[in-house]
Amino acid sequence: MGYSSTAAAALASDAMLALLTERGPVYGSEGGNGLPSSNSWESDGRTYFAEQGRENEDGAVTGSVYRMLSDGRARRVGSYRVEPDGRVSRWASVSASDREAATAKGAEEFARLYTRPLVTVGLREGG
Repeated sequence: MGYSSTAAAALASDAMLALLTERGPVYGSEGGNGLPSSNSWESDGRTYFAEQGRENEDGAVTGSVYRMLSDGRARRVGSYRVEPDGRVSRWASVSASDREAATAKGAEEFARLYTRPLVTVGLREGG
């Protein structure tokens, strides 16, 4: 069984991670696969990663944000929360404009996946 959340929250969370990892990708360590990490990013010369937390009854996505230290350890720098409606309300080390951009991208993807065009059926004359 996987992590349960609303589709809107999951898509906004994915959008935020995509935005961060595209801007400052972090690649696998030496001896690893060398591919970019899906939950790590660089910003202002520092490396961060996000770790998803427990499930929430309301359908929100929550977790913690960590910063890598020079000695290889990590320190928790804050948390994140994506509301059930897909609004990124909190994400440590990320600007408000980036939170808004991820919210918009998540909403766009939600609309693409879950909004269907209205189909109208015309009546035949005399019928």
